[in-house]
Amino acid sequence: MEQDESKAGTEHKSPEEQASTETSKPAAAEGKSSEVIDTVKSWLGTVGESVAHIVSTVAGSRPWVPATDVYTTDTELVVLADLPGVSTDALKVDPTPLSLTLTGAGEADDREEAVEYSQRGRPRGDFEVHLDLPAEIKHGQVSAKIKRGVLEVRAPLAVVEKPTVTVIQEEDGEE
Repeated sequence: MEQDESKAGTEHKSPEEQASTETSKPAAAEGKSSEVIDTVKSWLGTVGESVAHIVSTVAGSRPWVPATDVYTTDTELVVLADLPGVSTDALKVDPTPLSLTLTGAGEADDREEAVEYSQRGRPRGDFEVHLDLPAEIKHGQVSAKIKRGVLEVRAPLAVVEKPTVTVIQEEDGEE
């Protein structure tokens, strides 16, 4: 019984010998690797497009959350919110002493039904954001304005009185 030489050569090689044989054929391996990589990229591209479509469809039916910055100065709290295409008529600012809620609607897209988007990233439709504030504000004195798609909300900080401690000393006295 003769063994096939090609089988005999690979069956009795150590792992190190097999590895050196495999690395001696880089061109063939590279060709197969690039084919595999191209196939995986193709699959991921298709999956990615499907996921993006699903996300954009679902996201279109729920409120979006605008990007916000919150900071305080010595006297006031300031909130900046990116609200592109939002008019003052479509905006509600609801302050409490320790929170601020912004709700409203962005501009509608008339192209919504007429075209099929290959990519959508601009916010549209209803939005809502609730912010827990880092300091108490005078919620009856809040001002807000929109300039170039950025809402600026300013509120004076509430004066929080610090508790005072009165130290009572007992005098040593004779009774």
